[in-house]
Amino acid sequence: MNIFDIIGPVMTGPSSSHTAGAVRIGRMAHALCSGIPGQALIELHGSFAGTGLGHGTDCALLAGLLGLDIDSPDLHLAGELAKQAGLAYTFKSVCIPGAHPNTARITAQTREGGNHVITGASIGGGNVLIVELDGYEVELRGNLPTVIAIYRDQPGMISLMAGIFGRYEINIATMRVSRKMRGEQAVGVIETDQMLSSKIVTELKAIDGLDEIRLLPAVVGGGISCTQMA
Repeated sequence: MNIFDIIGPVMTGPSSSHTAGAVRIGRMAHALCSGIPGQALIELHGSFAGTGLGHGTDCALLAGLLGLDIDSPDLHLAGELAKQAGLAYTFKSVCIPGAHPNTARITAQTREGGNHVITGASIGGGNVLIVELDGYEVELRGNLPTVIAIYRDQPGMISLMAGIFGRYEINIATMRVSRKMRGEQAVGVIETDQMLSSKIVTELKAIDGLDEIRLLPAVVGGGISCTQMA
């Protein structure tokens, strides 16, 4: 841990866990949908469900879905802003077995009709851990640019992708691979130190067996805490 993990982020309060962390989970869903979705089911587990309303967790998750950052003075206006943006949303309290107490699961439908599911936990100090993306188990903190590659589960796929990263001097910080069933579809979640250019993405998409590439920008920043009550 560093001093920013202890002090916390620059944010609109009242809570780094229930507010700042919730915004960042919402922003990950925003990035996954490539913008503001048309509909969202937001399920709250544990402390998020029990005390989230008093800490502004509902507004924070909506604000993240709208693309607002944790220090936005408009967090408390998220409900009104969502209506203006045409985002229809529903909140629901649920029990997710084995989940962190500060967990939200967002099922979002894009304007084009695509569906995405993201499950994330606010783990303290405004930090988050995304544990599920569209049915795949992941471990993603959102503090680095991230490549999500969905591909056929066959030998050599990771090597082909890594070779492209190497040619363009893209440093891989972390990589996690998971699959639902052997020989079918797999997902690689690759955090990098640099954003990928469109040229690199084009080369990745040309790999035979690679079905989809998604890019998620870093959504977690640092900063000394200066909590402001909205």
